[in-house]
Amino acid sequence: MVCIRENGRYNDNRFKLSYFAYPFEPNAKPVVQWFSEEHWTHEYLVRKANNHSQICWYKGRHDENWEFFVYDLRENPKGEVKKYTFPNKVGEPYGMNKIQCALKTMWEIRPNEYMLVCDTDRTKPEDAPINNNYVIDAKTGNCRESKFNFKERQEFLIDQKYMGPTSMFRTFDFEAGNPLETPVYYINNETEEIVAEETWKCSYLFKYEFPGFDGGMVIESQFENGDVTEVTVDPKKVMDPKEIYMHFMLGINPDFDSDLLETVTEMIDYSK
Repeated sequence: MVCIRENGRYNDNRFKLSYFAYPFEPNAKPVVQWFSEEHWTHEYLVRKANNHSQICWYKGRHDENWEFFVYDLRENPKGEVKKYTFPNKVGEPYGMNKIQCALKTMWEIRPNEYMLVCDTDRTKPEDAPINNNYVIDAKTGNCRESKFNFKERQEFLIDQKYMGPTSMFRTFDFEAGNPLETPVYYINNETEEIVAEETWKCSYLFKYEFPGFDGGMVIESQFENGDVTEVTVDPKKVMDPKEIYMHFMLGINPDFDSDLLETVTEMIDYSK
């Protein structure tokens, strides 16, 4: 399923979500369509929240309360919009009753639990590196720091990308005006663990990402902004051992039942 978003601009609060079956058919009509002039303004950022159908939107500042909207078809096939508002208490464990918090992006990591990627004015604790990534339970409003921590790299995050089962956090740094090789972290959204890492170098090239043919893949493209003569395209996907074994098995014998192989690999425990 594909969702197409349409929204107004300054002083125009029209907001429309149209869901289409995928792949597209000629003269396709929306399976579900939702329109509102009461739930969105130009101050809101809009993001894809999960690989099912959920879209979320929120304002940038969340000093006193967390507040965001979600719309999806998971519980109601006709679509449903929800608004969540919870007190922001992330500073309390550090004796800070009020902090300034900018929400950069968010996505659902488990049903009704959301990753909040933030910048805050929280001071660095003496005994631990700062962590401005939080997980909030939309049923209870409980909010905690994420299990992963980028430590000294936390202040150098430049980009974050939801990739379905995983998510990507890209860092940057420079020296004497020149970019340095810095880590790119891949997080398992369910376990909140760093499962893969690579390096990259920040550059002047225009960078753009879009989803791949499955929910866990992202296609990165880079090109020189202006008279474009060359575009570099790089598909990326973090694969767990189960996916790798299934890929090898299908390579050995393409006549294997892929659905059966997937069921069997899901039953195998690779933790030991």
